[in-house]
Amino acid sequence: MSLAVCQGAQAQSHLDLNVPSLVLANSKILTLDSRCTVAEALAIRDGKILPVGDNSATIWSMASGQIRTIDRGGKTVVPELTDTHAHFKAAKPT
Repeated sequence: MSLAVCQGAQAQSHLDLNVPSLVLANSKILTLDSRCTVAEALAIRDGKILPVGDNSATIWSMASGQIRTIDRGGKTVVPELTDTHAHFKAAKPT
């Protein structure tokens, strides 16, 4: 009996990983992948992008209940770009 309960808890936790905490919709999302994909919606969970696609039922079905949804009104969304190679000026001793 306890094994079945553990398996049930694991299955529930696995399902929760696929439920986004944020959905951005009605956007122009530049994925910057090798195909230069432009999408209309994306789902995010714990800072990680889940599905990216059009404003179809797939993305909207994820945006139910208490999930935060932002209608971007056609505005562009781009990935965060971080410059990891920087040269800082040396501070002059006083």
